[in-house]
Amino acid sequence: MLHNCLLSYRISLVLFVVSALLIITFDGNTAEKNGKISGIITDADTGEKIWGVDAVIYQDTVMMKLGSTSDLDGLFLILNVPEGRYNIRMFSAYYDNIILDSIFVYDSNKTEVNAKLKKTDPSKIKTVTTCEGSLPLIKKD
Repeated sequence: MLHNCLLSYRISLVLFVVSALLIITFDGNTAEKNGKISGIITDADTGEKIWGVDAVIYQDTVMMKLGSTSDLDGLFLILNVPEGRYNIRMFSAYYDNIILDSIFVYDSNKTEVNAKLKKTDPSKIKTVTTCEGSLPLIKKD
């Protein structure tokens, strides 16, 4: 009986130590954490918030697969950005494109970047409409 009790105690102690080591190993402080980039995009002339502006991050002229589009309040949010230095390209059909250089992101932190865009000259806006094919709209039986 005493032998079974000691064995049970040892097994419990080993399980406790292994659990503690796993918790320490996979603790959030030791895991890699990413930052985020957010901000508000406004019209440079009127100060109105602009929706539908794409914000894409680049690192050393290579586009990352991270980006966002501004919402109705002009707010954009890019999540899970690894720590580093980035350039952010913001573009829209009706505003001049801008590139914000040397934006630093630190792990677990939010980097705030606000931008003011100028309206594009309407003569520079190109609309391309392409239509191909000649399928009938209704197929007769």
